[in-house]
Amino acid sequence: MSEPNIKNVQDLLRHNRGVKNLTDKAGKIQELQRALTLVLPTMLADYCQARRFDGGVLYLDAATGSVATQLRFIQSQLVQKLQKIAIFSTLDRISVRVQTPAQAMRKQSKRKTPPVSAENRQLLQEAAKGISDTALAESLRTLAKTLEGL
Repeated sequence: MSEPNIKNVQDLLRHNRGVKNLTDKAGKIQELQRALTLVLPTMLADYCQARRFDGGVLYLDAATGSVATQLRFIQSQLVQKLQKIAIFSTLDRISVRVQTPAQAMRKQSKRKTPPVSAENRQLLQEAAKGISDTALAESLRTLAKTLEGL
């Protein structure tokens, strides 16, 4: 009886160059994040992500502008605390950027919705004709026109 041709996941992670590079990079980022979380104030830890550490600069992503502002405000204290941790011994400064909504959307899967039928768009138009509230009627007509272009 022959053995199935199934590779051990650990072997795949060690020997496939592309997969190994990705797992190494992910491991480094996890290590940076763990160390960062140790020195960050608790209220900021959940809203800040280490992106990379390169050339003495720690690059961070902040979830919001207010988190970024707070990180920038305490930057000198963070640098001093992080320099005491071996992986950050060469840290000179921290660069913070706000994760834009577009970046956040890319991380989420986009839901595809089916197009709205001409019949349903016509029903919206007809409903608008029977409504006495002019603002609501106009909204329904606008919605019908918008759905026509999708």
